[in-house]
Amino acid sequence: DLLLQTIENNFGIHIEHYVGVNFSLLADLIDQIGAAFGLVLGMLGSCALLVLLSLIGTISVAMT
Repeated sequence: DLLLQTIENNFGIHIEHYVGVNFSLLADLIDQIGAAFGLVLGMLGSCALLVLLSLIGTISVAMT
């Protein structure tokens, strides 16, 4: 919480909620989405877009 105190003291901004991001996990997530997108590109038409959106939604739900 030292970071929050520093921001408040230096900039006068009070932060009540924040999200921590593990960037190594974020890189893995981006790799997984890229792999899913490559798989979807082999499919035909608008069905590919629907599958991609479904995969992204599933991954984001699994991460929460």
